Amino acid sequence: MIIIKSNLILLIPLNSIISALHGSRLRAADLRGGVSLVLAGLVAEGTTEISGIGHIGRGYENLDTKLQFLGADIKRSIPMASQL
Repeated sequence: MIIIKSNLILLIPLNSIISALHGSRLRAADLRGGVSLVLAGLVAEGTTEISGIGHIGRGYENLDTKLQFLGADIKRSIPMASQL
């Protein structure tokens, strides 16, 4: 269920509804599309693996950490290289 109130969007999973999305192996081709894949993967049943995430890392710094802080079950398989 999606509830929109002024500047707030609430995404509430309904246990009685089976997700129409299923985890898969995907490739992010650009920034916005990549983030869309991440968000879809978070609500999909099963595991979603996204490659080509360099676009996402450049546009959204530490997205995985921020989503984990919000309770997302997300992890980066290969750590980002430290920036000099």
